[in-house]
Amino acid sequence: MNRLKKIMAMSVAVIFTLSLSGCIVKTKEAKENTVLAKVGDNKILVSDVNKALKSNIATLKQQYGNDYLENEDAKSQLQQYYESAVDQLVEQKLLYLEAKKKKLVPDLNNIDAEVQKEMDMTKEENFNNNDKQFETGLKNYGYTLKSYKALLKKEMKKSVESFAANRVVYELDKNITVTDDEIKQYYTTNVSKYTNKPGATLYHILVKTKKQAQEIKDRIDKGEKFADLAKKYGTDGTKDKGGELGYYAYDTTELDSDFMAAAKKLKEGEVSGPVHTQFGWHIIKATGVNKKSKVKKLSDVKEEVKSTVLSNKKTEAKNNEITKLKKQYKVKTYKNRISKNMI
Repeated sequence: MNRLKKIMAMSVAVIFTLSLSGCIVKTKEAKENTVLAKVGDNKILVSDVNKALKSNIATLKQQYGNDYLENEDAKSQLQQYYESAVDQLVEQKLLYLEAKKKKLVPDLNNIDAEVQKEMDMTKEENFNNNDKQFETGLKNYGYTLKSYKALLKKEMKKSVESFAANRVVYELDKNITVTDDEIKQYYTTNVSKYTNKPGATLYHILVKTKKQAQEIKDRIDKGEKFADLAKKYGTDGTKDKGGELGYYAYDTTELDSDFMAAAKKLKEGEVSGPVHTQFGWHIIKATGVNKKSKVKKLSDVKEEVKSTVLSNKKTEAKNNEITKLKKQYKVKTYKNRISKNMI
């Protein structure tokens, strides 16, 4: 996740999970003080995880009721959230301790300067130090420079540890580069990822009855536009996109088999008659019909490949750092304690 997305994510609940232990009935306070992990002398408690999982727990209560822990599906979800949260909180604590050592912890007494530093790092990491691209990127997330600064200030005060941890990762990432040889090697090794299998870009208009589907087909045959009719009569989420589903290989299992059997028979630009599936009646259109596998040229996907290789190298660097820090700070986790201490 890039720096901008990380900051945005701080303004909503982060999905985390932990584990509980104990063989006797505990009070809520006793549960919250249960240690789920140790990072050196630092303890991660159930209360720390509950704080991180606040909105997730609220969602489970909304979905399953206040007695959600009596529901096995809800309990299983919460167990996963807890376990994931322990890992995330351990990782954050490790990086925070490293940030303290390297003097990378934001100084809240000089918060305006620290916020500007975050702005500059975000612009460098995600927008090539281009002011216009930066402002456009913020706008796409619903922020102005002013509102983004306010968000950073609020979140930094709330969780300086998170920002410190992110700065350690930033320092790891900033000198990582990707060579043309690495791009070529990854492309060659993973050429199947850049190959369009036989398929087509598919569009459909979904209605409830065969009669209505046939009436729509007749109107298309007389010259009316598929997209206009999809918008007017379609009953699913594709209606506002002219009925577009996207490119699908003919052997996909993501779409109904009867639907795909009909789609596979269509020629370029051809529109089917009524096709019945479990969802209703469809009129299907195919464009960009590709009857043979087609490998994308490296020159056409170079930036995509480069981004993937860069992301992989950054992930590897971070994982290596976390592995090193776990040994250094003697991390211990107690995920066997989760199930009896979840709240």
